[in-house]
Amino acid sequence: MKKILLLILICSNNLWSQSNDFNTYELDSIISVNIPGENVKIDSLENNEYIIQIYSKIGNSEFTAQKELFVNDNINAYDSYLSYDLKSLEKQYKILVNEFINDSNYKLKSENLIEKDNYKGYHLKFTDSLNNSIYEIEYFLFNKNIYSFFYKNTAEFDKNDIELFFNSIKINSSKNISQFSGKSPSEKSAYNLGYKIGHALKKHPSYLWMAGGIILIFIIGIIVFFVKRK
Repeated sequence: MKKILLLILICSNNLWSQSNDFNTYELDSIISVNIPGENVKIDSLENNEYIIQIYSKIGNSEFTAQKELFVNDNINAYDSYLSYDLKSLEKQYKILVNEFINDSNYKLKSENLIEKDNYKGYHLKFTDSLNNSIYEIEYFLFNKNIYSFFYKNTAEFDKNDIELFFNSIKINSSKNISQFSGKSPSEKSAYNLGYKIGHALKKHPSYLWMAGGIILIFIIGIIVFFVKRK
């Protein structure tokens, strides 16, 4: 009888271990992550937004990996609010923090700028009303997409699962990746000024001749000035 009970315990333990095996899934050619379980749900949605989501639940632990457009592909770098340096990248991350807070009933415990493979990301920890750890989020901005990774457990936080999940995030550095695809305010101002001048000249071609005449007169004036000084 004892041998039978022992065998049942061993078998059930093996089944539990298999159900918690982490398998690798690719969000795209840039990012992959390990998610546990056999019943992993993969969804994609395209309706003005492009979203890929991979989801799994093991016991009370929920794992989600998600990719979505951060800036519309049709918007050029000069018109977008994409980051152009580390300071502006962190600012964008903090904006996302507020969105996560507004979308949940949990309390923000900590927020930290992190680094993975020389790329900057952001890590958030949330607690419930009793100050119990319940939710962690990690996300990265690459090109025009935001990659988000969520771990949630409302019953018992599993630190081992958290480490396995977040540490499994892999970034394919061989691909064309940029976290600073935007333009600085000075670059945007110069671009907008040039755009306005070009638009005005296109709409009123006579302005081009007037501008050319003014420049020519200015050049002739400088030549005459120096000739007289001699």
